[in-house]
Amino acid sequence: RRYQVPFWYQFLVLLKRSAISSTKDEFYFRIRFGFYIAIGLVFGVVHYNIGNDAAKVIANIGCFFQLFNFIYFVNSIAVINYAEEADVSIKEIANNWYSRDAYFFSKLLNDLPMQILCPTVMLPSLYYLTNQPLEFNRITMLWVIFLLGGLVGQCIGLLVGVCFGPKTRNFILGNTCIVAVLFSGYVITSSNLAWYLRPLCYLSFQWYMNQGSLLALYGYGRGSLKCDQVYCYLKKPSVILEEFDVQTERIEDCLWPLVAMVGVLYVLTYVAFVVRLRRMK
Repeated sequence: RRYQVPFWYQFLVLLKRSAISSTKDEFYFRIRFGFYIAIGLVFGVVHYNIGNDAAKVIANIGCFFQLFNFIYFVNSIAVINYAEEADVSIKEIANNWYSRDAYFFSKLLNDLPMQILCPTVMLPSLYYLTNQPLEFNRITMLWVIFLLGGLVGQCIGLLVGVCFGPKTRNFILGNTCIVAVLFSGYVITSSNLAWYLRPLCYLSFQWYMNQGSLLALYGYGRGSLKCDQVYCYLKKPSVILEEFDVQTERIEDCLWPLVAMVGVLYVLTYVAFVVRLRRMK
């Protein structure tokens, strides 16, 4: 098809329209941003000063595990309203107002600043209050994990919103997280699963986030944790990593699969969007 204006101009106009619409959306901008700040403070206060306590390792790991679930739900629900807007946009695309690619990519890019900003404002207070090791590389690794986890949630929210109706969206989003949690390695480690179920761990985004956070917190040569009790089994970080069945010593082995998942989900969402567009026509 030929349009009166080039692709890049369509993209910029649609991106500006999406940005204006998002800033007027109370949930998208104010509540979502405020939630991240509040959650960082609340989790930091509840789990105060446990990051270097060998007697509270389980609670420390559980803190980040809960945060991963929070990030998934906030990001998946935040973008699911795009599907409601898509009905109008599909009609505009069918009338040759703008191209489907310009619309699709403008929607993806529109949410990226919030994906970057939210973990950036949440992590400092959480990290400081919970007394995690103040090392820049560890903070950066956790920030990247939170960012990729948010992008996975965004992708799943977009895909579910495009493919399913309003009555089934929330049901599918919730159950998707339950399955991911089941094979995350936190509820039950992969070594304790039946051999035919272990490969499912490698399909769970929660598994990679959990493994990556354990490496960021306890890997890379961290010294022994403080122990105020007579005996602490999880005093040495190497024991913690072994106990939770961390299968790699490199954070890249956890990050690249998450990047691949984001890419695959974007492609699936685009295909689903194209199919829906053709059906609407």
